[in-house]
Amino acid sequence: MPKGHEELMPAASPVSPRKRASLAEKLANIRSFRIKETLSAAQKNGLIGVGKEDRISARVSHELLAQAKSRTGIEGTSELLEFALASVALEDLFEETMTRLDGTVDKDIKLGFD
Repeated sequence: MPKGHEELMPAASPVSPRKRASLAEKLANIRSFRIKETLSAAQKNGLIGVGKEDRISARVSHELLAQAKSRTGIEGTSELLEFALASVALEDLFEETMTRLDGTVDKDIKLGFD
């Protein structure tokens, strides 16, 4: 868990080792699915898989890199960076869209929440 977020998580109740292993496996499967789907969407949108023309060189904290690798299960730095960039590139624009639409819907419209 990222430092400083401990207070956001409720106290955990005891979990059996077998249930803990099952939950860990499910979480790993979800993460793997998310990574595969993100990279697949990036490829379908022509963002990856068409060539690698640019090179990135950066310095980041060891803790940041280790945490990101641990959370994703991605071991390679290049693969991790590709996933991270694809995640940002494919991010939905929900907040921007809602902000842009603010005030454009008639206040008297009936939405059926009576």
